[in-house]
Amino acid sequence: MKRPREVVLLVVGCALLYAGLARRHTPSSIEPIAATCPTYHCGHHFRSEAANHLFLEAEKLVHEPIRSLQVALKIEPDNAGGYYHLARHLHDQQRYFEAIDASTRAIALQPGFASAWNSRAYSRAQLEDPAQWELGLLDIRTALGLDDNEPTFWDTRGYLLFRMGRLKEALPDMDRAVAGEPRRDHLSHRAQVLMGLGRSTEAGQDLARAATALPN
Repeated sequence: MKRPREVVLLVVGCALLYAGLARRHTPSSIEPIAATCPTYHCGHHFRSEAANHLFLEAEKLVHEPIRSLQVALKIEPDNAGGYYHLARHLHDQQRYFEAIDASTRAIALQPGFASAWNSRAYSRAQLEDPAQWELGLLDIRTALGLDDNEPTFWDTRGYLLFRMGRLKEALPDMDRAVAGEPRRDHLSHRAQVLMGLGRSTEAGQDLARAATALPN
């Protein structure tokens, strides 16, 4: 039986071989599958079939999405969607500074990528640094300027305001996020704000709803 390291090397080797074949047989006139992935649900993370194959296969076999994304981005370093997904995985592992860097790469490649601006703002919100919260507000302002119909963006702004102690300003943003999409994280964040405002009964109601709400 192959050890995990051998499996990773086998997958990477096969994918790199596939990359060479794909470049040889793919006409340059073919349109990209997906240059970026601006939404939270995307079938293809990379326009290169080789890089996408590496990401999907490596994640399936060894459950190391960060490592597989990093290798895929070496094949296709100009993919904003790839850096966005890398940022999300880094954030989930509480590697917030690295997540901020990955979001920054996505933004540099595609300045109009609203979800990348939001991702960077939310990673900044996790740091115990008021200067980062201020930068996060600038990021989320840009995201909302690009798309003010996304509930998650309003939740991010509300959460940043909550972190800054500006609870009365945070609540309308949280209300808008919950109204648009009553997800578990939106409800939990609003509960924190309500509790801070002394509205414990309403906070408890949100927490009860969060227990059975759609996951984040």
